[in-house]
Amino acid sequence: MPLTNQDSFEVYPNIYFIGIGGIGISALARILKAKGHTVSGSDLSKNRNTELLEEEGIKVNYDQKPENLSNQIDLVIYTKAIPNSNPEFIEAKKQTVKMLSYPEAVGFLSKSYKTICLSGTHGKTTTTALLGLALQANQQDPTVIVGSLVKEFNNKNELLGKGDILVLESCEYQDSFLNYHPEILVINNVDPEHLDYFGNEENYLNSFKKFIGNLKAGGHLVVNGDDQNIKKILSELNGINIITFGEDQSNNYLIQSHKIFKTGNQYCELNLSIPGKHNIRNAAVSIIISDLLNLDLEKTINSLNSFKGANRRFEIKGAIGKTTVIDDYGHTATEIQATLEGTREKFGKTAKILCIFQPHQYSRTHLFLNDFAKSFKLADKVYIPNIYRSRDTEEDLQKVSPEILVDAINSVQPNSAEYTKNFEETLTKISSSIRDYNVVMTIGAGDITKLSDQILKLS
Repeated sequence: MPLTNQDSFEVYPNIYFIGIGGIGISALARILKAKGHTVSGSDLSKNRNTELLEEEGIKVNYDQKPENLSNQIDLVIYTKAIPNSNPEFIEAKKQTVKMLSYPEAVGFLSKSYKTICLSGTHGKTTTTALLGLALQANQQDPTVIVGSLVKEFNNKNELLGKGDILVLESCEYQDSFLNYHPEILVINNVDPEHLDYFGNEENYLNSFKKFIGNLKAGGHLVVNGDDQNIKKILSELNGINIITFGEDQSNNYLIQSHKIFKTGNQYCELNLSIPGKHNIRNAAVSIIISDLLNLDLEKTINSLNSFKGANRRFEIKGAIGKTTVIDDYGHTATEIQATLEGTREKFGKTAKILCIFQPHQYSRTHLFLNDFAKSFKLADKVYIPNIYRSRDTEEDLQKVSPEILVDAINSVQPNSAEYTKNFEETLTKISSSIRDYNVVMTIGAGDITKLSDQILKLS
């Protein structure tokens, strides 16, 4: 039973979350608890998000069973990752309790705010965090939902403000962002992804086109004017307030190195703590939105320059001697290339870089094999321990392997990549050579993040 426009969350005092440990849904659970709801939920296993929720008094069940849904539950919010066979999902259907997917619930929450949506294939999390901090620095007291833990958000994935602005990291997967109707919509880039769902590039671009159609009357569309796929989409649009940014002279906000120009004149200069040209573009979004909202430019710039980075986004974990250990969530070829460019910018052209990459999904690795092969040119050595399976069929597993990816990388950079079979053997190799490198990076969206902590324990 969906909520109607006449409903509000206030009439549902007891809310149960299925899959409460997810990065976005855990933020929503925390926000609704802070708004006075009784919140509980379940997940298959403990993680950092469920630990944070439990620390705040939210009950989390780790045995998903029908009995967990008592008659006192007024609303069930569920992650779209759960199957229809989930016993709690089945029980909620049987009870005819109100049910919403996570994107539907966030869309409903957004109706009571001025909503700013940050979308795009890459850079959503960092851009969302940067904008949240800029608005906070300008005393806008925003509510923010972001897809990572952020140090400046007290190591949480949300901000609960008392202002009227909601900032949303808006994911395109399964058309989730079509539940949102923003007043300001940002598209950082459009680089075909999630083809296991969309099927082809045309469907992927059409999803963003539909999202633009959700923009409220009089709203603003802020886009990377250099992106070729965004240009395709814009060529088919009329009657929308469009603001562009990028390195091409035709953009409304021109980016040259660390400087941003507006109407032909230098507007501001950034000195970010996080490296890479892609992060200058991410930060430019906050400059533009600060303009739209008539905020203080100096406060915005100071907040951007002070940002240390979101969890798993070029996260410096520590060091062993003179070797810096970095963990990064990058799981597409474009993201890997941008991360390595930022690494070279920060550590220099002569720095020796070891990259341990765990591809996320066999299907993605197969579809974009040639792109992955070319994305490690700025690394000196690449270890591939395995491929992380997620939503992959048995057929997907037959099409590609770590060895095939290693051969593809070596065809571009001879002898640079090596299949290391598993995390244990990877650690053994690293332990004997770590001091040969200035930087050791773990990259991927799977469970490779735990490897960075294990590397730091090497003596």
